[in-house]
Amino acid sequence: MNSKTFMGLFLLVGMLQQAIGQVTPISPTTNRHYLGVSSGFNTCFGILNINPFYAPSFQLNYSLEQQEKMVYSARLSYFQVFEFQLFGKSSPANSLSTLEIMVGKTKQYKSMTMVPSAGIAINRFAIRTGYSHSSSSGMLSSESYYNTEAFTKLGVALSTAFKFRLAKTKHRYLYVEPQANINLYCPVYGFNVGFQGCL
Repeated sequence: MNSKTFMGLFLLVGMLQQAIGQVTPISPTTNRHYLGVSSGFNTCFGILNINPFYAPSFQLNYSLEQQEKMVYSARLSYFQVFEFQLFGKSSPANSLSTLEIMVGKTKQYKSMTMVPSAGIAINRFAIRTGYSHSSSSGMLSSESYYNTEAFTKLGVALSTAFKFRLAKTKHRYLYVEPQANINLYCPVYGFNVGFQGCL
């Protein structure tokens, strides 16, 4: 993910925040901006022409939170596919990049905050095609190189974050987040563990 990708994400978040502010005024005393990073493990169940895969995920997320009320968030995710290949390797690895724009609601409890959210997922797949154009081999293994087909699919993003405030801090959290990205190509299910702090 290069600097242009991150710049585009923050510009999109700024536009979203401005639009939300025009529709739903938020008091400055309850308006909090959070930035978080997380990593997790996910599985994708292929529906059309992709095999199931397992993948770690890395996420950058931003949220605008009205305390004890609504949460508006945007996050950029990257999935690098794990492929278990015993006697040979196929390159490049399949990958999935996702931009999710979500709306949720905070629920305060004594020891944690729960934030269920739902929204739109813009999924960018990069999948190997079925034809190898070159290969190399060694004594015990070989590697084949394929062309890659890239395409975009829309989906529905669902998640529930369980946030636990760090001791001796006011607005810094560790969180666990089960999530789902439901699309007609390769639905993704998994969880993330991350850190979130107030800007």
